[in-house]
Amino acid sequence: MKEMTPEVGNALFDYIEQGRPVSDERLYVFISQRPPKSVIKPDAVAQVVVRAFRSADVNPNGRSVFPKVFRYSRASRLLKKRFLIG
Repeated sequence: MKEMTPEVGNALFDYIEQGRPVSDERLYVFISQRPPKSVIKPDAVAQVVVRAFRSADVNPNGRSVFPKVFRYSRASRLLKKRFLIG
C-alpha cells in the first residue's frame, strides 16, 4: 500500500472539515448528502459508477468498471487544481 501524500491528506482534511455533511459517523469519510445522512456503502458506489458509464455511453473496452476509476481521476483533478504536479 502506498503512503498518502501530503497533498492528498490536505485535500481529505479540507473535505472532512468543510465539505462533508454533518453526521455522527466518524469512522467513514464519505457520508450521503440526503437524510438519513449515513455511510455510503461500497455496493452503492459501484452501482452509481456502472449507471454513470451506461448513461454516458462510455465503453470500457470489455474491462470491469470500478469506483477507483473515478477516485483516481478526481484525486488527480483536485491535485492539479490546488498543487503543482511535476
